[in-house]
Amino acid sequence: MGFLSDVTDRNSNNVMGFNIMLKRAKTSFLSQSFKIMPILIVMIFAFFWANAQNQKSEKALIKNAEGLFKNEMYIDAYPLYSQLLSIYPDNIKYNYKFSVCMLFADEEKEKAIMYLLKVNAKSNANKKALYYLGYAYHLNYEFNKAIIVYQKYINVASKKDSESLGVQRKIEMCKNGLTLLQGKTKIGVVGKIRTKETEYFRSYDMQLLTGKILVKPDDFKTITDREKNEQSLVYLGKNAKKLFYSSYGNEGTNKDIFMVKKRPDGFWGAASKLPPIINSQYDEDFPVMHPKKNVLYFCSKGHNSMGGYDVFKTTYNAKKDYWTPPVNLDFAINSTDDDILYVPTDDELTAYFSSKRSSVQGQISVYKIKLKEIPGVYIEEPEDEDIEAGEPLALDEIHMEAELNVNAADDNLILSTAEEANYQPSDAIQTETFIDLSDEEMVDVAFEYAQNLKDQEIKLKKEAEASFMLAREKNDQVSVKSNEAEAILTRIDNISDEDQKKTAVKKADNLKAESEKLAKEAGIAFEIAKELAAEADERNKQAEKAKNNANKIESAVKTNQTEESISLLIEQKALAKSTELGSIGVDKMASEKEAEAKVLEAEAADAYEKIQFMENEISEIGDEIIRLEKEASITEDAILMEEILFQKQDLEFEKKNTEQELQATYSQAETLDNEAKVKRDETNLLKGVSNEIVEAADNVETASVDVRESSSTNEVEENLNSTLEQNEESSLVSLVSEKETEVKEESTEPLVSIIEENNEESDESDMDESEESYSAESDESYSDETEESYSDETDESYSD
Repeated sequence: MGFLSDVTDRNSNNVMGFNIMLKRAKTSFLSQSFKIMPILIVMIFAFFWANAQNQKSEKALIKNAEGLFKNEMYIDAYPLYSQLLSIYPDNIKYNYKFSVCMLFADEEKEKAIMYLLKVNAKSNANKKALYYLGYAYHLNYEFNKAIIVYQKYINVASKKDSESLGVQRKIEMCKNGLTLLQGKTKIGVVGKIRTKETEYFRSYDMQLLTGKILVKPDDFKTITDREKNEQSLVYLGKNAKKLFYSSYGNEGTNKDIFMVKKRPDGFWGAASKLPPIINSQYDEDFPVMHPKKNVLYFCSKGHNSMGGYDVFKTTYNAKKDYWTPPVNLDFAINSTDDDILYVPTDDELTAYFSSKRSSVQGQISVYKIKLKEIPGVYIEEPEDEDIEAGEPLALDEIHMEAELNVNAADDNLILSTAEEANYQPSDAIQTETFIDLSDEEMVDVAFEYAQNLKDQEIKLKKEAEASFMLAREKNDQVSVKSNEAEAILTRIDNISDEDQKKTAVKKADNLKAESEKLAKEAGIAFEIAKELAAEADERNKQAEKAKNNANKIESAVKTNQTEESISLLIEQKALAKSTELGSIGVDKMASEKEAEAKVLEAEAADAYEKIQFMENEISEIGDEIIRLEKEASITEDAILMEEILFQKQDLEFEKKNTEQELQATYSQAETLDNEAKVKRDETNLLKGVSNEIVEAADNVETASVDVRESSSTNEVEENLNSTLEQNEESSLVSLVSEKETEVKEESTEPLVSIIEENNEESDESDMDESEESYSAESDESYSDETEESYSDETDESYSD
């Protein structure tokens, strides 16, 4: 019983203990639950509040995107629709509007095609998605696809919507594009910049182009222009008597080109609209009249444009009073987007123009281009209306051509100076250039070519004379400096004071250096003079021939021999290869030498950059070898160790080869650097001499020569030729022949001045003593016999 009682008591106690523990656990759980409950409530509330805020934020995002899209602010709407697509990637509406934004806000417009295909695959898609797909193909030069899609849109859209978007016209543009891509214009791109659409015309180099580009004055605006807030540009040629500009006129349906003539009182007369052969039923704008020819460049959305504004050219026939049919300047001057404000140089072989191709909304690219032949030559040919199916060029090739990156075209399209001088356009192009000139204009052009050559001849002769004079002057200074230096060195042993002796030696060395520099400059000036004289002689022959041609042209015009006049004028133009005075003479020589120096300096810089790269590479390889060595030393895996050591061996081999290559590069860089320094010294010497020649040439007095009035070489030219011959002979004798030189007593003056300069810096009493001692010794040693001996020695040495 006792045992059972004990067991019962223990069980009872255990049950009671368990119950107490359970009760405490329940109490603890309830206590914790009450503590957690508020936190859970707050989290639930925060979740619903955040969700509500997100919904509000999303609604605001949608509203903002829709508003921007409606106002055609595609660049601002673009990132918003991108954000919406990240939330709803399959939403057709957002895909549609995102793709439309992409066409205006992304440089790579072809990316929109993928999204538009996705949208158009849905039956509930916006009908306009078909139009924008066609437009995307159109911009991407996929004209056949664009035509098909445009036509599909016409079939499903209302007539009003189709007409408002100009879809039928865009189909015509695509057909034009298929033809234009078959006759692309070869161009070299010299410069390209991206700028704001409101400021682009300020990037044109008007010193090169001549004339001015102005915002159209209010005086030229009609009521319709003001109502439409029309803003256009006007090109005003130098001394222009006619002004061309665009306007909505009084009808206000589309923009046309108008012309005003300057009256005798200096004011502009009444405006007249150019004929329908130029002004189409679509917009025309950006007219630029050539300052010296009856050639008008303008931009049009009509005619055979391939998309937006294309650049066109037309020529006015003064004799018959008509304009030739406009000629499209072809791809890649023109693109599927707006190409505007084409402004050429006088020879029409260089031009600036602007284009919206590959540009986002509000921006535009400005290009400077060079051409081999004058663009836009009008040739009467029957139009071939049959268009072959398929793209004329591979799409990648079209994109590359259309991009117009600097130097993207063939290298031979960017002509060197020598190529420019030798290149001549075809006879057909030159005939087209001259055929529409009036008789008076033809004679003026003939004498203008002759006058340019004569002006160049005079310029070259003046520079040649100045060069010969400079060569002689510098050669005289060589003798003086050399003699002064020799006189000092001859008497150097007679100087007892060591400081004075050092000063004298230094002065003699400086005089020798100056003498050597002057000798080099004299040689350069003489070589320049000979080259200029030879060039002037050649230019004289050309000028005389051009003058005779001009007289023949004048006679042929008087007898109505038009074909003979044009033939002679083509020959005349061939004679006048260069009409820019700045492209001849010492300026040209200095520029060429500077270009050579820069090439060598660039090569040297590249070599040193390569050295830096190789040194870094060797250092990195060395660090990796050390790392592998440490890794191999601690690894216990034999196979892994073998692999590590194999890698180390490869790196050591690579390091050794790189070090050998580095040594060779050191040598190459040093050689290039030395060559560059020598070339730079030569260039600086030549540029210094050139500047002196140009300055001296300005002081050579000559009167201008008018080829129309002068029947033969006039007195001014005879004097210049005579002086030139004398200078050439004089300089040649002084530089090449042996000279007799005498050292006069004045040769001691630099030595005396040295002593005086040195004594000024020393103590006054010491100065007096030194000067007196030196003077006595010098006078005693420098006898007439020494002077005579030195003179003979100097003559013999210099002669050698």
